[in-house]
Amino acid sequence: MTNAERQARHRAARAPARPVIHYRRATDRRSRAQRWRDAVGELVTLQAEYAAWLNALPQTLRDGSTGEVLQTIVELDLDELMAIDPPRGYGTQPKARLTGSQPPPKIPMPARPRTRARSSRYPGRHHLGTSRRLRRNPQRMPSGCCGDRRLLY
Repeated sequence: MTNAERQARHRAARAPARPVIHYRRATDRRSRAQRWRDAVGELVTLQAEYAAWLNALPQTLRDGSTGEVLQTIVELDLDELMAIDPPRGYGTQPKARLTGSQPPPKIPMPARPRTRARSSRYPGRHHLGTSRRLRRNPQRMPSGCCGDRRLLY
């Protein structure tokens, strides 16, 4: 068997029967409270469907395992779940107001990042590569650049 035949046989063995397509699931943009209300509403709807299924069953099947499970689902009290109002989340509670006698809370300032000291002669970043040329001929500095610092030379 040649290398080409071996390679073709290997590819045929590893090739999927049909191409694999991956779909990205849509992002759910509802709030948690809205998702809770939707889930409880879905449970109430399902309970009503199971009650209709139980009523449609013949008497002989109501005494069997299917009827017992349907009866258990119908007897669940979902009123407690419907009465629950989940918390709204972080940052949505009303903030306490400060009275005149209370000082405002101190907020620590973040440390400033240390930067490299720049030359006082060439303060702009665009001059960093041109220092040798400007020392020879300061008049070549563009006008209006850095507040027209040609006068410092």
